[in-house]
Amino acid sequence: MKKINIHAHGAPEFDRFVLNTPQEMLLTAKEKGYEFYGLVNHLVFHPQMPTTRRNDHIYSLDCETILPLWQKTIADIRSAAAKIDIEVKVGFEVDFFRDTNWRNDFERIVEKLDYDYLICGIHFLSDACGDKLIDMYLHDMSRLDYEYIRQNYFGVIKDAIKSGYFNCIAHLDLIRYMRPDLEARITNDMCEVAELLSDSKTLTEINTSGVRKQVTSGAKPDYFPAKHYLPLLKDCNVQMVISDDAHSANVIGFDYEEAEKNLIDAGITNRLTDVSTLKRKI
Repeated sequence: MKKINIHAHGAPEFDRFVLNTPQEMLLTAKEKGYEFYGLVNHLVFHPQMPTTRRNDHIYSLDCETILPLWQKTIADIRSAAAKIDIEVKVGFEVDFFRDTNWRNDFERIVEKLDYDYLICGIHFLSDACGDKLIDMYLHDMSRLDYEYIRQNYFGVIKDAIKSGYFNCIAHLDLIRYMRPDLEARITNDMCEVAELLSDSKTLTEINTSGVRKQVTSGAKPDYFPAKHYLPLLKDCNVQMVISDDAHSANVIGFDYEEAEKNLIDAGITNRLTDVSTLKRKI
């Protein structure tokens, strides 16, 4: 099986959580035996961006202000890739919002970006009108009832798949990280998400960062999605790829062999092997 990763980050001057340059990330990926390594950076903007995030330039109230930084991260990754004998593509991990104004701005701004593919990664709860955004990492999520979370987390994921913008949907059940008590209640939504992924031929990942973050599903740390969802994805014939979601070179390839074993044990054979299919949809 060709060793592929499409979800890692490589712009330390843009994202304070990224600790290595694109060249350092790609050199390490080559040393770890990757034949293809995709680097993405966050694309997150919305006029209702919570005040807790407005001093962090990874997030923006509008897309035009941050456009030059996005363009620079693409140029930096392509420059690094030209010096290293490994196949590389450049993408963005996008927080999708459902309101019409955001979608119009998004469709306009991506025309100005020389990217190869898009991943959707949801880090905010948001309603369909775009009136309220809740930062999943910084908000007290324990105060929210499940129906609200279902509509404004899984509802966003489902609409993101239906939008046709994205090549891949990342960390499907990230909500477990904030609300592990909901583990037993999300199965129906995960079923619906799996069916949508299958029908739209949208890729998803087994993201090993869940183990690094010590997300618990049952007794042990687990992936995103948790291992017990793999048979569901297999039954729906959803295409999958192993991602490390690396923000530093020292975790590139983290738990790759164990994730590979889990995919094999689950009988998942629909895997991303032809990266030429990883191309712009918008």
